[in-house]
Amino acid sequence: MVTKKPAELPSAPSRTRSKPWVKRVVLMAVVGAMVFGLIFSLRAKPIPVEVREIKRGTFVRTIREDGVTRVRERYVVSAPLSGNVGRLSLRAGDIVKEGAPLAAIRPALPPLLDSQSQKELQARLAASQASLARAKSAQTAAESNLRYVQLELVRSEQLAAKGAEPEANLQARKAQTLAAEQDYNAARYARQVAAHEVEMARAALLRANGQSDNRNDAFHLLAPVDGKVLRVFQESETVVPAGAALFELGDPNVLEISVDVLTTDAVQIREGSKVDILRWGGPRTLEGRVRRIEPQASTHISALGVEEQRVNVIIDLLSEPSKWEGLGDGFRVEAEVEIERQSDALLVPETALFRDGKNWAVFSVSDEVTTQRHVEIGSRNGEQAVVTAGLDAGLRVVLHPGDNLEHNSRVEAREAN
Repeated sequence: MVTKKPAELPSAPSRTRSKPWVKRVVLMAVVGAMVFGLIFSLRAKPIPVEVREIKRGTFVRTIREDGVTRVRERYVVSAPLSGNVGRLSLRAGDIVKEGAPLAAIRPALPPLLDSQSQKELQARLAASQASLARAKSAQTAAESNLRYVQLELVRSEQLAAKGAEPEANLQARKAQTLAAEQDYNAARYARQVAAHEVEMARAALLRANGQSDNRNDAFHLLAPVDGKVLRVFQESETVVPAGAALFELGDPNVLEISVDVLTTDAVQIREGSKVDILRWGGPRTLEGRVRRIEPQASTHISALGVEEQRVNVIIDLLSEPSKWEGLGDGFRVEAEVEIERQSDALLVPETALFRDGKNWAVFSVSDEVTTQRHVEIGSRNGEQAVVTAGLDAGLRVVLHPGDNLEHNSRVEAREAN
């Protein structure tokens, strides 16, 4: 018996085996991706910073102090002779006209004056005549100065119209002219007061010598100038000696400001310096100019109990009276006095500066990467500093740099307002 072998089934096609180098490439790619992801995740994130562009501009440095307004020209009306003064009807704030009666003085009993009183009246007349002579000279000088600055103003206006005079010079000329007008008005006021003193002293002397027809009648004290009553020294009826103060008169439309500053600041202030009057109660800033820096300082005790040497700086108000209506004698103001001005200066915010050893430095930003730069600084005013070396206009610098910022740090810069 013949045994048949079973028929052989066709074998399945064999799978192609992967090459070893393909597996290695895939494995290396996976490992590389994991390493790259790990490095990227560990890489420091950009530091958010505020930056500002360095620009050229005008640099101004000021000193700010409190001040007090006061009537520039005030006149104390005193009794030219002893006598009984009735109750005064005038009060502080009342308006008086030149020549208007202020008070009536009845000679004290006995009516005859002794020789000593007559000598005092003669000396008073001589002193008032000397004051009148000085007042005339001062008025003549003020008038000459006013004419000069008015001519200079006209010349500056003509040059400015042709473009040959800077606007700043023209404004300075206008301020000088306004100040000269105030000086002239004050000198004219002082001359009127001096002339009135001569008249009062002469009338009192004539009465004392018995050369007056109404010697026993009341002596009428007259107002020397137009103005307002600033103060009444004696309201009730009383007997006053010769020379006793009765009224204080002045023109409240001619104000000045007295500001006491530290002597270390006063040496930086110059006569003619520009002043801004702030926080006086009105809606606008007033314009002023330094007229005089008093030569004598005095000792003050600060709120912290520290001894300070201070000196008065006298400032003229240049703004028109209509702009500071309501401002009176003895009012508190705040004065900002300009002590330095530089045009076309390279300015950097002070908040961008920091110390690197003995040097000043900043972080500039380019392509979102910081660069530490050493700079040289000139004047500073609390907000900006003048750069003398180390920076160029157009660079962006970091404001308020923190301790986490270094050279070549990656940052996310945002322009500051």
